[in-house]
Amino acid sequence: MTVALPDELWLRVFQLGHFSLRQALYVRAVCCKWRDLCKLLVVEGDHPEDDVVLQTIPSIGGVLDFPGPAMFGGLKVLTVTVLPNVRIRPFGINANKLETIDVFFAAPPQNDSWSLADIRSIFRSCVNLKTCRLLGMNINKSSQAEPVLTPPRLTVLRLMAASRAGTFQWSLNKWQGLHTLTALSLSNWNGRSAVWQDTLQNMAVLKQFSVSNCPRFDNGACRVLFERCLRLEYVNISDTLGIVSPVIILAGAGNLKNLQFLRLERDGHLLSAVPISNFHLSLMSGTNASGSPLFPALTKLMLRGYRVCPANLMEFATKLALLRTLGIDYNLVLLDGLKKCFRAKRPDVRITAYINAVDI
Repeated sequence: MTVALPDELWLRVFQLGHFSLRQALYVRAVCCKWRDLCKLLVVEGDHPEDDVVLQTIPSIGGVLDFPGPAMFGGLKVLTVTVLPNVRIRPFGINANKLETIDVFFAAPPQNDSWSLADIRSIFRSCVNLKTCRLLGMNINKSSQAEPVLTPPRLTVLRLMAASRAGTFQWSLNKWQGLHTLTALSLSNWNGRSAVWQDTLQNMAVLKQFSVSNCPRFDNGACRVLFERCLRLEYVNISDTLGIVSPVIILAGAGNLKNLQFLRLERDGHLLSAVPISNFHLSLMSGTNASGSPLFPALTKLMLRGYRVCPANLMEFATKLALLRTLGIDYNLVLLDGLKKCFRAKRPDVRITAYINAVDI
């Protein structure tokens, strides 16, 4: 039997104990009271002899900045990867210390699928959260009536729904506080064009933007992105459904003074439908309407799934003073010919068949 102390004192004792990982799991098995207290901790599970659970703790803990385990000492980084049987509770004890949460294809805190209520709980408790990445989620339509308020210090947000049918059920319609973001990445997400435009209108400090398989990110949303987010340095648009006009992307992105990385990708079967037989006339001239150079800071350009005339591409790319890497999915013969041309005119530019998008 344990000594009768208030829950707050027991939790303080646990924090000061600096237990090893195995000791911490033993603590959960001492009595019902301690087990109930520990239900609020980062990881749910009480198998002190289970080596599988012990092996997952370092992955869940991520980068620990305390000698004790994350569940008692607190941590700044929480990482959970492919652990369908371990339910995370990153909004438990000392959640105010968390600055980064990375969850990859893991089980939700409760039930069989994630809901907006789960996200609200995390954001309410992790008040100092700066980076949040939630990938591979099975999404539940419930609890969408209330708004989602992001933590005031959140700067990086990456959300990827599970790619199965019926998972495009959330949008950023009810999300508030996104004006603090410097990096936003959305995959397999829904939302009308009007919602996209309203959201991007208030994201003036955004520097990195990535979108893939979002069926309603269209020309209107793309225009607002480049008109309002003038600090963009990195843009990755994976337009798998062929919705956004390449002319709108190139014309808008060309006016960004800080843009260093631009990657555009479409499905291969859309090649014949959306060619870039020549770039926009203003792009071909190398200047915009005011006479300023286009793409003044661009160092990496990737075009995949588009049909581009090699001569036009050559003329366009040679005018990009800072360009160092050009990716294009030509066949080997055309790619080899392009390399030879660039060796003569721009030996400082590397030609490649692919450029990976940086993980935001």
